[in-house]
Amino acid sequence: MEKIFSYFSSFDENSKVWIFMAENPLQEEVLELARKALNSFISQWQAHGSDLHAGFELLESRFIVICVDESKAGASGCSIDSLMRFMQGLEKEIENLLTNRMLVAWKATENSEIKVEKLHQFKMKLKNGEINSDALVYDNSISDLYQFHHQWKRKLKDSWASKFL
Repeated sequence: MEKIFSYFSSFDENSKVWIFMAENPLQEEVLELARKALNSFISQWQAHGSDLHAGFELLESRFIVICVDESKAGASGCSIDSLMRFMQGLEKEIENLLTNRMLVAWKATENSEIKVEKLHQFKMKLKNGEINSDALVYDNSISDLYQFHHQWKRKLKDSWASKFL
């Protein structure tokens, strides 16, 4: 499978990944604000005094993907905590939830609009037949670059959400 983006092409496939999803689509001015804040954070992000080889991507006006190449320096508990504090601050600044893990992103076809549902609403739509097994579902719980490249967006029937079919 072709890799999703080129920025992380120099990163080891075992690199640590965090995916944050905006509850609502991010408008261009908000994306620019997020880009500046992320650049500032990433440029000074450290673990135990060592700079982290890290980067980010803003995808589909909704996803913030952060990656750390741990073959160079590993993210520590404190550095991960600082990332989470940063993201919580960013979500307040842009007035859009980024850290709610009980939301599901999906789309009916590759070219359709991304929909975001609360998990219980998603399950209800599946039960009612409003979402079929060929819909694309995003897995924002993946934790490394290899998984991101190969498993982030999959058909529902082949995804983590297949257990609800």
